[in-house]
Amino acid sequence: MNKTLIIISLTLISSCSSDDPENGSYTSSFTGKINGVAFEANTITNSYLARQSDDLNQNAKLFFYAENEQYKFMLVITDYNNTSNCMSEGDYRNNTDDREVLLWVYYKFNGNTNHLHYPDSDDVFNSTEYVKVTNCGNNKISGEFSGTYIEYNSIDGLETPDTLVLTEGVFENIEFNVVN
Repeated sequence: MNKTLIIISLTLISSCSSDDPENGSYTSSFTGKINGVAFEANTITNSYLARQSDDLNQNAKLFFYAENEQYKFMLVITDYNNTSNCMSEGDYRNNTDDREVLLWVYYKFNGNTNHLHYPDSDDVFNSTEYVKVTNCGNNKISGEFSGTYIEYNSIDGLETPDTLVLTEGVFENIEFNVVN
């Protein structure tokens, strides 16, 4: 009887999520598909929201890197006329007046990060890059992303596709610091 109770207790404990909103514990993640193949890039670094202002605008720019053994992603989203310490929820595309997005895809080769793919248009305002912020609060941000990227340069010995199509992209609970 005691062994059964212990096994049931261990099963319940191990099946609980690592996200525990009541204790302020969340797991950060950055996942999606590149050309139909799933990836996770859950090492998040250099995440911060920069408050900027000029004579006309109060701006918020969010920066972070997400990486794994094969890729490194750099995401920057800008929200013009934002006076809060968080990004506004909603869509970020480059063809709007008040919001912009930049997502770069780097490949890793022999342990080094090399820039190989950038947005699919010479005119960044016509690119397919898209980010949707679904939640932002308590210095954490979550959202979705997608886009098409073309090869920028090549490196001898590293075979990469000419085009990368990012789909089903999701970033969750990315913690950031606010800097002014």
